[in-house]
Amino acid sequence: MKNVRLQFETYLSLSFSRIMMLSVLIMLSVQFNANAQEKPFSDILSQPEFSILQNFVSESDLLQSKKSSGGYTFFAPTNDAFMALGEEKLKYLYANPNEFAKILSYHLVSSKVYASDLSDGQIVTMRDGTDAFISLFDGKAYINQANIIKTDVRTYYGVIHVIDAVITQPKSILDLIAINPRLTWLLEAIYAAGLDELLSSTGYFTIFAPSDEAWQKYQDKVFGNSGNKSAADYSDLLGNHTLEIETYSNDLFDGDIIQTLAGMNIKVTVNQDGVHLNDAKMIYSDFNSPNGVLHIVDKVILEESNVALGINNFSDVIGETNVYPNPATSRTSVSIELKESSEIDIELYDLTGKIVKRANFGMLLSGFQTMDLAIDDLDAGLYIMNIKTGSASVSKKLRIE
Repeated sequence: MKNVRLQFETYLSLSFSRIMMLSVLIMLSVQFNANAQEKPFSDILSQPEFSILQNFVSESDLLQSKKSSGGYTFFAPTNDAFMALGEEKLKYLYANPNEFAKILSYHLVSSKVYASDLSDGQIVTMRDGTDAFISLFDGKAYINQANIIKTDVRTYYGVIHVIDAVITQPKSILDLIAINPRLTWLLEAIYAAGLDELLSSTGYFTIFAPSDEAWQKYQDKVFGNSGNKSAADYSDLLGNHTLEIETYSNDLFDGDIIQTLAGMNIKVTVNQDGVHLNDAKMIYSDFNSPNGVLHIVDKVILEESNVALGINNFSDVIGETNVYPNPATSRTSVSIELKESSEIDIELYDLTGKIVKRANFGMLLSGFQTMDLAIDDLDAGLYIMNIKTGSASVSKKLRIE
């Protein structure tokens, strides 16, 4: 599922909204380039709006990594887009052309991608090997945070789309949220809760991000009618949507129970309609950043759900549970809060569902307990850890490096 993007499945049938979104790109293309004639790249850059680009890029530069007939796609920032970086940043780039080249490599695709090839939620691999993200939203087309204002400007060897901002690679999952135009509430909530430093830090996180539309639907249900939203309210709510491990869509299996940062348990359902987390459906998946992965969901994930978790008396037996270090190499530890004395078994499953390790820790007293597990005999990869008592269990993801 990681390679077969979930968002493409959402748009296999051309819904009315899909057609309307595509029409945005088509109209932009027609307005700028009605005759769709190919022009020399130098003619495009000679236009006043691209005078800054003229100093740093030529068609030979764009083709250097793709000398075959495959061509290129260039998302071209205007002068205003570069000026928005600020005078000091521009001075630095002028003084360091190699740094300018690095930025421009994140604006280039080593094949021709026309407006009709773009879809909402699409992940585009840029020439530097990292991803950029397409959004067709609110009557506009975006790549990352930049609005695509003109499309399908054809040159002899490629195609240009004009954008109104210089796009940058997300350095954290917080950046990934900030560049997505349909996650403005989530970004506001993160800062209100004081979680911005955490989500910018080293480590691995997964966020199931409710869209702005999802938030608007569920605002009254989450906070009531008072409108009073404290930092604690935001923190608890965001914790219900966050995992402290990097989890891609293909890491989720039907029937999984995953525990969030806030300690809430979510049931995963995978069926022909997609991936569901309690009642929320994952509508876009696998937006990656250096410290985590982002999935967008169509509902706020609440503890009240129409989906039964399928765990007997979970909250009466097992409290807070953590696995650390994670990722791990030769050993890992499980910290667990037992609300009553229980016998503990731990099972590790590989992604085929095969049990690769079992350990019994006997009867442990109530309270916080720590169990060490040797894993130096296992290959690197992602595993499912099932921690069981006589009447309850919890699943965790463990990545071995």
